[in-house]
Amino acid sequence: MEQFSTFGRSRGTEDIDIVISQISLDKLNEMFNDFVKSGFEFINSDDPLELFEMLSEKQAIRVCEKGTIFPNAEIKPPKDR
Repeated sequence: MEQFSTFGRSRGTEDIDIVISQISLDKLNEMFNDFVKSGFEFINSDDPLELFEMLSEKQAIRVCEKGTIFPNAEIKPPKDR
């Protein structure tokens, strides 16, 4: 695994952070279906409504290629402006 130096320290990373603004349930359903059609799955839940609720509560959701865990993408709302 490749190591990256950020702020003077070296660490390996196994995910990609994707920060998204507030999203509607319709848009999340569209994104969910696009990921699934492209061979990905959501780690947290396979129910788009549950994923929407998680994002609404400022929690991250994770997506990965079907049948794997790493690497994965963490999709999350911003912590602040």
